[in-house]
Amino acid sequence: VMLIIAIVGEGILVIWGQRNLNEYWGRPGSPPVRSAGTGPGEIVISAVGGVFTALVVMGIMFTGSSISSVYEADSLTSIEVGSERRGSIGNSFFEADAYRFTVRGGTRYEIAVNPISTWAGSGRSDPLESAIVALWDSDGTTILQIENGSTPIVIPWTASSSGRRYVTIESYGTVLGNYTLRIAAR
Repeated sequence: VMLIIAIVGEGILVIWGQRNLNEYWGRPGSPPVRSAGTGPGEIVISAVGGVFTALVVMGIMFTGSSISSVYEADSLTSIEVGSERRGSIGNSFFEADAYRFTVRGGTRYEIAVNPISTWAGSGRSDPLESAIVALWDSDGTTILQIENGSTPIVIPWTASSSGRRYVTIESYGTVLGNYTLRIAAR
C-alpha cells in the first residue's frame, strides 16, 4: 500500500511540475527555449533513480522466500510436535513469527494455525485474513505456503527426511490479532 502511495505521489509531482514548466515556456513574451545541457548532477540523479527503480521492480518480481525470513523473524521459538503455542501478529507490515520443530522422516504431520481473537480497532474479523503460513526445510527451501487460506489454516504434510523444520506466520497487511499454532503427528 505504501509503495502504491509513493508511486502515485511521485507521478503527481512529475505531471504537475512538467505542466507548470510547459505553461511557463508557452506564455507570450517568455524567453526563447534553449537546451540547458546535461551536467554531472543530472547524470548522478538519473543513475540513482534508475538503480532505485530497478531494485523496486526486482523486489516486486522476485519476492522469493528464503530461510533468512525465519531468522529475521520477531522470534524463533521451539515447539514440540503434539503441542500448541500462542502467538500474535501486530500492525507492522511483513511482521513474522518463526517456530522450529523436529520431525521423523516418513511421518505425516499437520500444522494448524487458528485465530483466537482480533485486536480491538483492527477492523478485521479474522487476524489471519492477510497472512502467509509457510513450512520451511532446514536448507531454506519452502516446502508449503498458504496465503489468505481458510481459517483455520491447515497444512497436511509428510516429512521426507528427519531433522529440524520451521514454520513462519507472516503478515503482509495490517493484521492484528492472536493465534494458536498446533503441530501434530498423524
